[in-house]
Amino acid sequence: MPKVVGENNLNSKYLQDIAQIAADGAPVSNDKIRQQTEKLQNALVSVKDGVVVVDRSNSNSYAVIENLAGRFNSDSAAQNLRGKKILKLDLGGIFADSVSAEQVSARLREALAQIEKSRGNAFLYVEDIAVFAKYNPLFGAVVADALRASLTTGKVRVISVSN
Repeated sequence: MPKVVGENNLNSKYLQDIAQIAADGAPVSNDKIRQQTEKLQNALVSVKDGVVVVDRSNSNSYAVIENLAGRFNSDSAAQNLRGKKILKLDLGGIFADSVSAEQVSARLREALAQIEKSRGNAFLYVEDIAVFAKYNPLFGAVVADALRASLTTGKVRVISVSN
């Protein structure tokens, strides 16, 4: 069972610390994953604000995210990434039992507020950013508006996987 983030004032039931999830298991690592982790790390260093998208056609994309989260706590991380966290947005929790766009929006705002409190020390990982609109277009529009506001102000940096 993934642990809910409870460190550094990040305590939302809609966020999970990927480094903790990876520590609970044995992250997959091989030369290809290490190379892709290095590429993703370089992208995060060069893209100061906004979204970094990982190609889903790579079947190891989650392993790359796990390895990168673990790397943030080691000397192998780029200097400006050391000590940062990657927090996975629990989409199931956001949408579970929601009957209105307002409920979805409030849950997402709670998670985004926790990321914003980190003051740049956490990345928001959204497993598939397109899923917001897939299941319920109205909820998707609400989520898109909330994410757009946080992204355009530079308060949140997002890592996502997409096709």
